[in-house]
Amino acid sequence: MTPTNDTTKAHRHAGIFIPESTPEIISVTGEDRATFLQGIVSQDMVNAKTNDVLYTLFLDPKAHILFEAWVAILPEEILLLPPTGTGEGLLAHLKKYLFFRTKAKVGISSDRFEIAHVAGPKLLAILSVLLESGDSPIRGINGGGYALFHPSTFQKETPIGPMADLLIPKESFPTLKKTLAETFLSAGGTVLSEEGFKSYKLEMGIPSYPYELNDQHFPAEAGLESIGVSFTKGCFVGQEPVTRIKFQGKLNRGLAGFVLSGKEPIASLPETIFDTTTQTHVGTLTSIAFSVFRGETIGLGYLKNSHAEPGTELALSSGRTLHVESLP
Repeated sequence: MTPTNDTTKAHRHAGIFIPESTPEIISVTGEDRATFLQGIVSQDMVNAKTNDVLYTLFLDPKAHILFEAWVAILPEEILLLPPTGTGEGLLAHLKKYLFFRTKAKVGISSDRFEIAHVAGPKLLAILSVLLESGDSPIRGINGGGYALFHPSTFQKETPIGPMADLLIPKESFPTLKKTLAETFLSAGGTVLSEEGFKSYKLEMGIPSYPYELNDQHFPAEAGLESIGVSFTKGCFVGQEPVTRIKFQGKLNRGLAGFVLSGKEPIASLPETIFDTTTQTHVGTLTSIAFSVFRGETIGLGYLKNSHAEPGTELALSSGRTLHVESLP
């Protein structure tokens, strides 16, 4: 089946997206692997257990977002799964903190696995025939590899249904790729295109790097504190300001969802959002996609709290209108 932009079956059953690009998976090994990462990432690595899956951020000293990654805690290594195209940058960032006496090694393991992203309310039932028994966040795949099940909450503590990354050994990937597609299709699911998977994430209100997540924003602005930051672990890069924002500060903007007029794409993002009455700058549109599932163009961006009421009508510099919508 040709991958589709239509996410309808993914919302009702499940969808699978298989990227064409090779994943840049970073492997951290050695007896100091957890303590090495502890001072760099926003999550608690020292107290994480084998077979845990975590979402973490890499911050600058002012708590701006530099990188994001899903983390898989395996018995003898920790795997970091950053967004496509960011692996080399994240590896260079990690190496800045890898001192001579640290008993840890970092490197990209792109020669070991291919990856598939899967999601949907019936995901667990569909995958059950392909997975080894167990109930941990990391499950073995029959024939090799791992299924990494994401935590069940993301944006603003809202349940979004199961999502997972499948790490499949390169040697078995050609065969298993076909099996996976057939399994999803036979269960009423779908195979998503890259644009389709992007639409699915936007429909779920999930921010993405580098559009919503970059060095211009704090974790709290993107609603990522609950899933991506530990406030009990102690010191890490960016810990003081991110803690101060949570307990003392008040941000004047946050992540918002939008519905736009028209179906046409926008040539260049981000784009400034204006108050239609005062013509003042009130936010920034960072991502859009036409949702076949909803039959309208949707987007994500950042908006001043004063204009974040659902239904508020705003405008882009091009004159195109949009209104604020509650995130899922």
